[in-house]
Amino acid sequence: MSVLADAVGFGIVSGAIISLSTMAMSQASSPIRVPRRRGQIGDRPSMRAVIIAPEPEGARYVLAEAPEPAMGPADLLVEVHASAINQADLRYASTHFAASESASGPAIGGLEMAGEVIALGECATGFAVGDRVMAMTGRAWAERVPVDHRLAIPVPSGFSWKDAAAVPVSYITAHDCVTAAARLTPGESLLVQGATSAAGLAVVQIARHVGAGTVFGTTSKEAKVERLRALGCDIPIVRGSVDVAETVKVSHRRPGCQRRGRHPRRCGPARERRRRGPGTDYLPWPGERAAR
Repeated sequence: MSVLADAVGFGIVSGAIISLSTMAMSQASSPIRVPRRRGQIGDRPSMRAVIIAPEPEGARYVLAEAPEPAMGPADLLVEVHASAINQADLRYASTHFAASESASGPAIGGLEMAGEVIALGECATGFAVGDRVMAMTGRAWAERVPVDHRLAIPVPSGFSWKDAAAVPVSYITAHDCVTAAARLTPGESLLVQGATSAAGLAVVQIARHVGAGTVFGTTSKEAKVERLRALGCDIPIVRGSVDVAETVKVSHRRPGCQRRGRHPRRCGPARERRRRGPGTDYLPWPGERAAR
């Protein structure tokens, strides 16, 4: 992967990864570690962070010094090794998020990260200093981030920091969509709109893990069809080439598609808005802790 980086260690990696601790010279070169250091703003330690800076023509992201975050009693303090860029980050500076983040200090960007636990609040359990964790959390584009221990997920041993940083937003969203909103059960079919988006690909994989019957998925290009099949989508549908609803209806009548006599579940905004009923089971995804 190529990296665009400046002299203070802020880089954007193609594939949507930001690293505050590394620089790279080219696709073939190894990362160059940028030493961590603690500065001072007034009487508080400081750190580097990517903040939303207001300007006359709008706002933009700026690498700057920011006060080190305060920890709550249930928090882990995480030294960030990598963070990811999401579509929401591209709109972040011009939305209400910037104002809400400003209430607790400079408006720091970022929605997910991976890093190493360097301190624990008195009520934080299940983790120790030195543990590798990933989490979906605000203010993630900083050298240090406090994370409620209940939201932290252990990083699997085979994951690099870059892998881990790109997981939380898409896969936690997809997991909640499949298990909590759609309440998919083994054998049921599923239609995933926009299946080649980051969240869509995660939904396809999680649906297959849950034991879905037939997984349908829409995409915008024929070139993406084989990729969908490889990740577990049984019937990819190219939008504009066929009628999606009719294709699902016809395919669902074939032997093997209609496992339980129900129409395919749909994962989308309308489905996600439906509240779970009382007493429904929650299916944890691999590596997730029992406490939620």
